[in-house]
Amino acid sequence: MSQFYESTKSKLEVTDRFFDIKEILDYARLKHPDVIVIDFVQNILGPGNSEYERLSKIAIDIQRFAIETKVAVLDISQVSNEGTSYKVG
Repeated sequence: MSQFYESTKSKLEVTDRFFDIKEILDYARLKHPDVIVIDFVQNILGPGNSEYERLSKIAIDIQRFAIETKVAVLDISQVSNEGTSYKVG
């Protein structure tokens, strides 16, 4: 194994236990990570009457958390081809 992996593996934690934005951010406050990666933000549960409203609220909560704690947050999202298609000309 690489020297980099060996020197960092004890600092890396991967978890798939949390699906609620409040649980994720509470856990992060407890652990004080340098970076958080959220894979597939659409799977996160949160308040809202529509998917757009829910994801907007989650995005605001994540941004607020990152600013307050100075933690880098990378959240990954998937956009359908239908949502990105457009006509030229």
